[in-house]
Amino acid sequence: MIAFLLSRGVAASPDRASVGRRGKGQSRETRATVKVHACEVSRAAERNALKDRQILLGVAERDCARVRRRARVDNNLPRVSHVSIMQSTFRRMATGFDVELFTDGACSGNPGPGGWGFVLRIAGVETEGSGGERTTTNNRMELLGAIEGLKRLERPSTVRLVSDSQYLVKGLNEWMDGWKRRGWRRKEGPVLNVELWQELDRLRLIHRIKAEWVRGHVGHPENERCDRLAVAVIDQYR
Repeated sequence: MIAFLLSRGVAASPDRASVGRRGKGQSRETRATVKVHACEVSRAAERNALKDRQILLGVAERDCARVRRRARVDNNLPRVSHVSIMQSTFRRMATGFDVELFTDGACSGNPGPGGWGFVLRIAGVETEGSGGERTTTNNRMELLGAIEGLKRLERPSTVRLVSDSQYLVKGLNEWMDGWKRRGWRRKEGPVLNVELWQELDRLRLIHRIKAEWVRGHVGHPENERCDRLAVAVIDQYR
C-alpha cells in the first residue's frame, strides 16, 4: 500500500515513533534555549543589583560624612551610629523622601494655653523642637508645629510630614490650592489662621511636602514624642 501511494505522489504519514523522536529533540532544544536565556537574565539582574548596592553605599557614605562634619561644628548634635545613618539613607532612597517631619499640637481649653512639638529626622539624625502660646487654639498649634519644623530645613527637601491633625493634613493635601484661587476664602467665609496657612504655602514653594495622617494617642512613637513636647510647654504656662 505504501509503495502504491508513493507511486501516486502521495506522501506516507510519518510513523508515531519518528514523530515522538522529533518532538523530543525539539523539546530538548527549546529547554536548552530557555535555560541559556534564564542564565543571561539572572546574570544581568545580579549585575544590576550589584550596581544598585554600590550606588546606595555611596550615598550612605556621603550622608555619614555630612553628619560627621555637622557634628564637628555643632557639639549639641546627638551622636548617631554609622549603621542608623545608613539605614535612614536606604529608607530615604526607597521612599523618595529626604526628610521625615513628625508634628503635633495641643491646647488646654481651646482657646487656652497651647504648645507644639516636632521631631525632624534627616539622614538618621533627629532634632526636636517645641514652643507655644499662652492663649491660643489647638489648630494654631498644629500649624505652628509643622511651620517651625519646616523652617529648620537648611535646603530644599522632599518632606514626609506626619501628623494626627486632619486640619493640617487635609489643608496641605486638598484644601489650600482652592483657598488660594478664591483669595484665601472658604465657602463659609475667610480662611481661619490665614497668616499661618500663607506661611505654609510659602514653605511649599521651597519644599515638596507630602502630608500623612496618623491616628493620635495609639502608640505611634514619634507622634507620642511630639505630644509630650507640646504638653510640656502647656505645663509651663499653668
